[in-house]
Amino acid sequence: METKQKFILGASSFIVLFSLYFAMKHIDNIVGFNNFTPDFTGTCIEHKYFYEKEIRCSIVIHKGLDKSNHAIPRIFINTFDDTLEVHFNTGFNDSDFNKILVGDTLTKEANSFNLTINRTKNFLLKFKCDYNTP
Repeated sequence: METKQKFILGASSFIVLFSLYFAMKHIDNIVGFNNFTPDFTGTCIEHKYFYEKEIRCSIVIHKGLDKSNHAIPRIFINTFDDTLEVHFNTGFNDSDFNKILVGDTLTKEANSFNLTINRTKNFLLKFKCDYNTP
């Protein structure tokens, strides 16, 4: 192979590889995932009571995945008045879910998704609902 052909082949390969790299690096902008907003309609309906309720003291009584609902992470808490099921937003609250243990205490203010675990760990359940977005 001649030097000129090697150069053209090398340059073409570089352009193709660079184009693939650029496309992969910016695929979210190309496809529009950058502006993707998950649909929380069902979760918002299920969690409205939880959002509105002030929880001064509760205990995590169960932690696991809701296998019948796409393996959504969830906990059950006992508020001494009732038992509530709380889902975690996959992809946004994974690390928060991993920090919670059965037996932990949970508190929260009314009209909020800001949770406090064991009086030390604070986090926000990241759900965009009509009632919690200005």
